Amino acid sequence: MRKALSTTASGFVDLRGLVNLLGRAKIALAAAGQAGEDRDPYHLRPYDPEWPHQYLCLRDQLAAALGEVAVRIDHVGSTSVPGLTARPIIDVQVSVADLDAEEEYRPVLEALGYRLACRETSRRFFHRPHTAHVYVCAAGRAWEYDHLLFVAYLRAHPDRRDAYARLKQSLAAEYGTGSDLYHKLKSPFVYATIVHAEPWAG
Repeated sequence: MRKALSTTASGFVDLRGLVNLLGRAKIALAAAGQAGEDRDPYHLRPYDPEWPHQYLCLRDQLAAALGEVAVRIDHVGSTSVPGLTARPIIDVQVSVADLDAEEEYRPVLEALGYRLACRETSRRFFHRPHTAHVYVCAAGRAWEYDHLLFVAYLRAHPDRRDAYARLKQSLAAEYGTGSDLYHKLKSPFVYATIVHAEPWAG
């Protein structure tokens, strides 16, 4: 993806190139009869100051249930960035010492109503309908760092936060927030932001 999209002088992905990519994806979807489909009942909403409080309740519940298995628990995703448009689903990142030791955390999360929706090398994704997403990752590894860096940069840079909001609103209008394309076409923006944020973070 680094080579597929050009960047501006500031080091960010050229949004005109991304628009062209969106157009090609829309044509492909239309040909498949799926354009504009919204498979997710949740739509983007203006930032809600209650989201941090909802996270704290989830964090306390997870911390009590997981105990020392959770090395750290963080609020990530769009609901963790003040002023950012988001779906009203709280994203929680749980860092563990051994990601492959699912027996240490999966039964606990399932008992709390989360189901395992995706298993990848760098993370496990759990979903609790209408409430939250829980990403379990290895402490001290790239997945943990990148998620924390991305939201930290958006919190500190309102212009970049607002650009991300505009991109999400455009994608949601075209494809719906439940489509695979909505998530995939955000990735270049997220990746470029992380790359740009690394020197900022020091």
